[in-house]
Amino acid sequence: MLKNMKIRTRMLFSYAVIIVLCLAASVAALVMMKRISSNLTSFYDNNYAVTVNVWTAKREMQFARADILKAMLETDENDMKISLDNASAALANMRAAFPNIRKRFKGDMTLMDEVDSTLAEAIVYRDQIFELTAAEKNEEAFALMNTSYIPLLNQMSDSLDKITLQAANNAKAMVDQGQQLQMTSRFIMIVIILLNIALAFLFGLYISNSIRKPVEEIRDAAKKLATGSLDVSIGYQSKDELGNLSDSIRSLIRTFQGIISDMNCRLASLGNGDFTVTSKAEEFYVGDFQQLAASVEQITIKLSRTMKQINQSSDQVSTGSDQVSSGAQDLARGATEQAASVEELAASINEISSQVRENARNSQYGSELAAAAGAKIEEANRQMQEMIASMHDISHKSGQIGKIIQTIEDIAFQTNILALNASVEAAHVSTAKGFAVIADEVRNLADKSARASTNTAALIEGTIQAVNLGTKIADETAYTLTEVVESARQMVSAVDKISKASNVQAAAIAQVTQGIDQISNVVQANSATAEESAAASEELYDQAQMLKNLVNQFKLRQ
Repeated sequence: MLKNMKIRTRMLFSYAVIIVLCLAASVAALVMMKRISSNLTSFYDNNYAVTVNVWTAKREMQFARADILKAMLETDENDMKISLDNASAALANMRAAFPNIRKRFKGDMTLMDEVDSTLAEAIVYRDQIFELTAAEKNEEAFALMNTSYIPLLNQMSDSLDKITLQAANNAKAMVDQGQQLQMTSRFIMIVIILLNIALAFLFGLYISNSIRKPVEEIRDAAKKLATGSLDVSIGYQSKDELGNLSDSIRSLIRTFQGIISDMNCRLASLGNGDFTVTSKAEEFYVGDFQQLAASVEQITIKLSRTMKQINQSSDQVSTGSDQVSSGAQDLARGATEQAASVEELAASINEISSQVRENARNSQYGSELAAAAGAKIEEANRQMQEMIASMHDISHKSGQIGKIIQTIEDIAFQTNILALNASVEAAHVSTAKGFAVIADEVRNLADKSARASTNTAALIEGTIQAVNLGTKIADETAYTLTEVVESARQMVSAVDKISKASNVQAAAIAQVTQGIDQISNVVQANSATAEESAAASEELYDQAQMLKNLVNQFKLRQ
């Protein structure tokens, strides 16, 4: 029955059984605890309360006895009265405990009757003792207390001790009963717990086995499927989830076997060159497997079409390779002729290159000569500038000499005037003939000096004019030399540019020569390639024919 249950129902059933047992254990524990609690309550309310009240009564009895004796010994009336009041209060507390004892005591009630009768007699003697003590008849009170009151108290104490003993015996019986109940409860709880554990273990073992065995069987089958083996069988049969899973896996295995068998058949046919094969197990291709079947069918169709296209292409390649072979042979012949033309062009370029290099060398030499001539002209220009400076200096010095001659002329003129004055004075003085002669001589010298300075001034003036003219000519010559130097510089620059341009042309022609050599090599390589292409085209034609023969071996779809 449990085997065909759902796993969830099976586990819930086992949990329900365990929960029921746990509830039973809990109920049993509650019942036992209630009984134990009842015993404890009875123990506390009866035996324990009796014992407490008995000890309270005996304590108050002793307090009353002590207070009576203390009152007998007091000399002060107030202290005596206080002691008697304390004794009365203690006896009242003792009497208040007796109703609780009678109410809660479960033993021999004659003991309580004895206590009550003894208490009644003791009260009579107590009152007499209080009166004697109040009258300060302590000896009579003491004698009455020892002979009558204290024996009654002792008798009452003995009865209370018997009550305490019976209460203790009852308490011990209740304790023994409680221990027995505890042992019984413990035994019942242990039995229920062991039963729970056993049932939980059995249910767990059963459910574990009912899940583990089919899961292991399904796991082993899945491992075989993962390794590619379809020789798999699952024997588990049930209506639970694992049974449904087993049925699904068995159905999956049958589907895989049908699909793989069909695929093997189709691929074997394709391997044999038959592209007309179709699926013979379409019922297995369900869900996503339909896409697999469609993909294989599409591959088959595309391969068939590809083979047809290859067949057609092989025909075209065969025809084209024949044409390429003819064209390659023509190209090889043209490349050979082109190579010869390129070699002739290379020779002409080499000759031009030699002439350009010679022109560059001549331009370089001319540039060097022009540079040297420019340097000489610059040197002549520098010397001309120095000569112009010297002529300017001569002109300046001549001007200063002219000024000096002018000064000499002025002196001669003044000397001549002085000589004239001296002659005039000598004419007035008849005795001064000798002075007149001297004056004449001075005048003559002055005239000569004036004529000489005039001649010198004329010569210096002519010299200055000649120097000025030479300076002007030298300036014009210097200006001309400057223009010549500038022209020489420009010529040197132009020649240098020509030289550089010639060098650049020589380098360019060298590159052109190199390029032509490369072109020649390329042309020769093209010629060789064309020959190889012709040979390859012939080989391609043969391969195309062989490919066509191979394609003809396949059985293609129409």
